[in-house]
Amino acid sequence: MVPGTALVALVCDDEDAVRSSTRRILERSGFTVLVARHGADALAVAESHPGPIHVLVTDVVMPVMGGRELAERFA
Repeated sequence: MVPGTALVALVCDDEDAVRSSTRRILERSGFTVLVARHGADALAVAESHPGPIHVLVTDVVMPVMGGRELAERFA
């Protein structure tokens, strides 16, 4: 990683309030944050992001695709 470059986190949760608060916390800690509503959405966000994603924060139970399957496919 290049010094001074922010780490990138992908936050995936089907609840707006959880996504929003998690995003704020991570941004205050210096992360660039990408967000998604469910696993399939997260995979699409990850594919369209041009650089690396360093951290995945996900709910386990979500519609369309849950967090466990997302983590397996993301890895």
